[in-house]
Amino acid sequence: MTSAIKFWFFPSGGLFFMMTPWIAPDQTLLLLVVILLTVCLGIVSELKNWFRGALAGVMVTMLLMILLVTVGVVPSAAKGGVPVYGFVFDYVLPLALPMLLFNANLRQILRGTGRLLLVYLLGTVTVVIGGVVAYFVVSLGPEAYKIAGVFIATFVGGSVNFMASAETLEFLNSTLFAPTIAVDGFVGNLFMLVLFALPGFRWLQRRFPAYKDSQSAGKGGNTPMLVGNSSGELLEQVGVVLLLSSAVVAAGAGLNQFLQNALGLTFNVTLLLATLLTVALANLFPKWLQRYQQTAFALGIFLMYIFLAVIGAATQVRDIMTEGPGILLFCLLTLGIHLGLLLLLGRWAKFSVVEIAVASVANVGGPAVVPPMALTGKAQSLITPGILVGILGYVIGTLIGISVGFALP
Repeated sequence: MTSAIKFWFFPSGGLFFMMTPWIAPDQTLLLLVVILLTVCLGIVSELKNWFRGALAGVMVTMLLMILLVTVGVVPSAAKGGVPVYGFVFDYVLPLALPMLLFNANLRQILRGTGRLLLVYLLGTVTVVIGGVVAYFVVSLGPEAYKIAGVFIATFVGGSVNFMASAETLEFLNSTLFAPTIAVDGFVGNLFMLVLFALPGFRWLQRRFPAYKDSQSAGKGGNTPMLVGNSSGELLEQVGVVLLLSSAVVAAGAGLNQFLQNALGLTFNVTLLLATLLTVALANLFPKWLQRYQQTAFALGIFLMYIFLAVIGAATQVRDIMTEGPGILLFCLLTLGIHLGLLLLLGRWAKFSVVEIAVASVANVGGPAVVPPMALTGKAQSLITPGILVGILGYVIGTLIGISVGFALP
């Protein structure tokens, strides 16, 4: 395919290029090859310790996809219309979450959620503080209160709250709406990369209590190997894991449809219901599910790598450079204050860096990004508590965002 290259000159004298992607949105198989290549490079880089712990495998995968989108090799995931990206969001992500919860022991969850919930609530407060400070510092005109409300909503409970808060604040038809979406995706993704890097900063680790994980991710690294003494046993393991995960997600989708029809719900709770169903199964049939835990965990992590590769593909540097420098500053200030205050308060309250990073990623990215964050910090036991507090963000994020937005002058 011939690529059309356009050069754009900015007032600062800088040069940036845009191009029609070399791989078209409808070249599904070729695009899938690229996604899986970045996934495999990320996994191998962590196993082989290519970057001496400075970059986690998921960071390598996301950065590679950001680079490929920026130079025009692959299409962006930010604007839709790419079938393979849609498949990942619609099916790969929902299938991955139950696989990571096969060993969700409620006793451990209740012990862990208490601490993580406190860090998460501290993170929520610091997001609100950051948004209010940014509102008074950065001048964005008469709709600044709407931008503050939307950012607070999305950084309390993830991007699922963005559209709901924007609609309530009557921001959808604003000329600032499109650049705000672009900034939210760009800065949010880069911020998550920062969070993934936090557990690797030794100078930071020395200033916080160490986190002792109550679960083991298996020998030889963060990602356990598939178990089985024969190809037949391995085939049975993979088959059962895929069957159970598919059944749980299908049941969650069916219950979601029923609740929407019966109660008039306007939001999707499929992932919440699938999470609750998996946790219930893990505690009703713990010995049976334990047989499949390692296989489920490995498959779930692999699928999460694919999901994060697509998240990386949604990061568009050029949109930020051309459309929203003021909104970019607003967003950076909000998240900078959030993380800075959370680290200070977390150190005072004797929380570990990993707990702070998991809580913050639950705030900003929502529950879907919690599992790889917990694994990067070697804290498998924080996966289920992190998902649960992230789901709490779905519930409270929009309410907090619109409340603060309307309260601002």
